[in-house]
Amino acid sequence: MTNTISQQDHIIVRHPNKKIQKIPLPQEADAILKVGRELDNDISIIDPSVSRYHLQIRRNAEGSMEISDMGSANGTLLGKKLLPPNTWQPFTEKVKVRIGESRVWWEQAISSQKTVAIAPIPDPKNKKKPHAKKGFLDNPYLKWVIVAATILLVIGMAGLIFLWISSYP
Repeated sequence: MTNTISQQDHIIVRHPNKKIQKIPLPQEADAILKVGRELDNDISIIDPSVSRYHLQIRRNAEGSMEISDMGSANGTLLGKKLLPPNTWQPFTEKVKVRIGESRVWWEQAISSQKTVAIAPIPDPKNKKKPHAKKGFLDNPYLKWVIVAATILLVIGMAGLIFLWISSYP
């Protein structure tokens, strides 16, 4: 399968023989694609573990995709979730559906995908460094604590030296 930019949404089917099939999705709401083993389905999958009429796929009125198991004998897995029969469930892009030994997924057209916001580009004239989190060493009282500890250490050492010298007769 080649990766080409598509102007239309597709259902991708990977058959048990590893053959890939790309089926265009209708643009209109509530148009239903039927999937199963029978040849009169919109998508026919030759696999003995697929029911004759296994599942349906549609675009709802809001433009989102939905999927429904038609009471198949072996069930339908949407990702890792077993679909309840005859209930429409959300069908999101790239989530794989397992029916028998086949895999089915929805590939959204580039033209219908949402635009992703990027981070603003920094102004090269602004030389400010980005703000970093303040750490332990950025505490303004730390230098005073270090100075006080050093003074106490010097006084303590001087006291020990004085005691050591004064202990000699």
